[in-house]
Amino acid sequence: MKRLLLFIGLVCFSQAALAQKPAAAKKLSQRLTTQAQFPGGDSAMVEFIHENLRYPQMERDNDIQGKVVVRFMIDKAGNVGDIKLAMKVSPGLDKEALRVTNLMPTWKPAMYHNKPITVYYVLPITFRLEKS
Repeated sequence: MKRLLLFIGLVCFSQAALAQKPAAAKKLSQRLTTQAQFPGGDSAMVEFIHENLRYPQMERDNDIQGKVVVRFMIDKAGNVGDIKLAMKVSPGLDKEALRVTNLMPTWKPAMYHNKPITVYYVLPITFRLEKS
């Protein structure tokens, strides 16, 4: 019987806001006063994802595994939006990663010079089945 293992990659990157060139975004990201933060921090985000993520049955039955990378915006108010897939695996895993990201609560926004700013966040979610 296959057991489900979900790994949430916390090699998460945030990059500064809309209309920034990549080099400018990287430079701004390095100068952020505070990075955007999931309520309760990274461990709370891992717990949230683990509690809400469900391995789709079709992918489970066909032993489909892999890393879905989700890119989303955290606006000045901490709302999650503009959710897109940066790396896809399969329709079911992709859809599930998007569904869980849409469930996320309001984040603590990133700060630059003590003002909230919009940033993008990249979250890798690895779906893996363990055979027992």
